[in-house]
Amino acid sequence: MPEYGGLDEWVLCQPPGTVLYSCRQIGSPLQQNILIFGQGSIGLSFTMILSRMGARNVIVVDPLEYRLEKSKQMGSTHRINPDTQDVHEAVMEITKGRGPDVCVEAAGYPDSLNECFRHVRQFAPRITPTTGARSGDPISQIQDMVDLRARGWADPAELITHRVGFSEVQNAYDMYEQRLDGIIKVVMDINS
Repeated sequence: MPEYGGLDEWVLCQPPGTVLYSCRQIGSPLQQNILIFGQGSIGLSFTMILSRMGARNVIVVDPLEYRLEKSKQMGSTHRINPDTQDVHEAVMEITKGRGPDVCVEAAGYPDSLNECFRHVRQFAPRITPTTGARSGDPISQIQDMVDLRARGWADPAELITHRVGFSEVQNAYDMYEQRLDGIIKVVMDINS
């Protein structure tokens, strides 16, 4: 870890480091249409990384408006709320009838995985990061994310929405579970 900056911010390089590994597995997203279901911290990490890697369109789907707003900051080009828009119709319009080249399921729900398969064009790669797997070299991926943050390429600390003391942990879990107060990523300080 670099000597400067707070550990609470640098530690957030771990989840996007895992996402970086997944992004490398699909190859170059240059000029491709990417569809991402879910804009929690993992989905937002995909948005941040794939937009910076040169994707033509980063289309995100999430029913929570505050997450769609955050995705703008992280690099999404189009935002779809499935509660108010027809996802298939919107995606086909954005991609001019082609469908996405890559579909990322980051919401963690079986329905969104099915939607991902429904929308991705035939023979296109798919990413489903919602199931745990042990592969690759996670430490080097995290170190790469630390290095990318250090040079200003991307800042996972932008995902932090709340800071709490140790005595507030249960409240933070409750907020996260109920998706209250625009919560995305919580950092806990055990000293307060």
